[in-house]
Amino acid sequence: MVDYLRLLDTRLCLRATITAVATLALMSAAGCQSSGTPTSSGDAGLTTAATATEPKGDAYLLTLNVSSNSGRIGALQFEIKGDVGGFAGGGAEVECDSMIDEALAAFSRHEPTRVVGAVIDVAGFDTPAAVARCTYVAESEPGAGAFSVKVTEASDVSAQALASAPTMVVSSIQRAE
Repeated sequence: MVDYLRLLDTRLCLRATITAVATLALMSAAGCQSSGTPTSSGDAGLTTAATATEPKGDAYLLTLNVSSNSGRIGALQFEIKGDVGGFAGGGAEVECDSMIDEALAAFSRHEPTRVVGAVIDVAGFDTPAAVARCTYVAESEPGAGAFSVKVTEASDVSAQALASAPTMVVSSIQRAE
């Protein structure tokens, strides 16, 4: 006979563990230590809306995809860098949004051309998948080759690191309306 209370306790503990891992990943993406303080003195390498030099030009919507078939992902942290122009918004106010329904997400602009993002979905999301959309500003339309996307951490829904890092790409660039 199945011990449903034990099964329920196990599932609750697993969810609590995933939530704790998710919180740490989101804090890391925002440039914080587990204590909630910045990772370094000053502004933790973040640009803020008040201090950011906003890029000039036209706005473009970048869609970031996990392009590899990496199974079901529970947590993903990544960094995107551009060659010219810059991301709209400063620090944690960078204009990026998760494309994964019901996921927790945090994005932070560390430099005008570099954003760190973290997406956590307790139920997980299947790959390949569109993960995020960010607004990028440039004098002329950038090509996908103007960006590099690096996965820095990825785990499954059990908070176990994936055997190999998923591949992420800028899958589309559209002029913002």
